[in-house]
Amino acid sequence: MNPIRDSRGFAIVAAVGITVSMMMPTAAFAHPSSPSPTIKATGTTYYVSESGNDANSGTDQDHPWKTLDKVNEIASDLQPGDSVQLEYGSTFNNQSLHIKDTAGTPEAPITVTAYGDESKGKPVIAANGVKSSQWYQDYKAKIGGSPHKGSGTVSSAILLKDVSYITVSNLEITNDDVNVHDPIATWKWTDTADSDGTKLDRSFERMDRTGVAGIAENGGTMSHVTLDNLYIHDVDGNLYNKHMANGGIYFMAHLPKERTSAADDAYLQKNISRFDSITIRNSTVRDVDRWGIAVGYTAYLNYIDNSDWNNRFNYGNGEISDEVIAKYGATNVLI
Repeated sequence: MNPIRDSRGFAIVAAVGITVSMMMPTAAFAHPSSPSPTIKATGTTYYVSESGNDANSGTDQDHPWKTLDKVNEIASDLQPGDSVQLEYGSTFNNQSLHIKDTAGTPEAPITVTAYGDESKGKPVIAANGVKSSQWYQDYKAKIGGSPHKGSGTVSSAILLKDVSYITVSNLEITNDDVNVHDPIATWKWTDTADSDGTKLDRSFERMDRTGVAGIAENGGTMSHVTLDNLYIHDVDGNLYNKHMANGGIYFMAHLPKERTSAADDAYLQKNISRFDSITIRNSTVRDVDRWGIAVGYTAYLNYIDNSDWNNRFNYGNGEISDEVIAKYGATNVLI
């Protein structure tokens, strides 16, 4: 489908296949007009344009790269103050941006944003579920019974994994499937795939897809991640796999290793993958499956809910102590 340009501010549209969720102990709503922080450029700026050339240096506007593949090659080497800038009006079809294992600083965050003539519209990242957008998600623990799963292949237009002090802004993001009926406003629920002629694929085997996936996995806190002025739409994920990275924006915490011994248990209770200071603002999310926006689902629910690590949980009276939430949960989440 053709990407849809949209200049509206923060809005989350609840519709079939959309849920807005905040799974964290503290959250507040941001005012739509909240300005982006002023960022002082201290590192290297990489430019990407659909009219560029991957043989270029990519470090000035007159010699931009052409594809996000070039960015992915250096993504884990991004340094504090570095910036990746996509040209307004460009469409990066069948491409994705995956940034892992790096961090900016409070004074010099890493930024991903747009440059050029804003009137041409936000640069578009359209993953379309292609092979290069796929990665393997694994909570490394049981996190719910059948049919929900905790591992498998996911396609994400943007993947942020074990990163901190990074801001992503001013982009349009899709992860469309031509076999899913658009627009969702005319979609009809039936028990049998395609019985209503809308080509909706409801199979359990359907690929999991996200617009933006945030993953904490290395046993530390993933913090100060900001998503600002994004337009995310037509992300055709799996309706059933609620724990997998499906939907518009989904942040999830994995165990850094499997728990197979007492030594593993001691390690996991000291090395906790979690989130702090996640900000999502001024953004529109629409026509996505399964989540709209969700932050904080965690494999550490096995500690939070007194699990036997075999999908049996002791919820007690339903109360979770502040101490447990502060240790294993997500904090300072602003949507």
